[in-house]
Amino acid sequence: MRKVQFYGAVSIDGCLATKDNRLDWLFKTAGANDAPTEAFMQQVDTAIMGRHTYEYTME
Repeated sequence: MRKVQFYGAVSIDGCLATKDNRLDWLFKTAGANDAPTEAFMQQVDTAIMGRHTYEYTME
């Protein structure tokens, strides 16, 4: 059986994107460059994300 893990950034009010669907606030937060995203992604073989997040990361 595979392990399920959540790796995400959500604001204190439970939102991921701004009202205009932007994620740039994530990169302006303290410690954003220290997040172990690359190391985490090396451990997973399946990632589930919303369409807008996927399109944003593919740009």
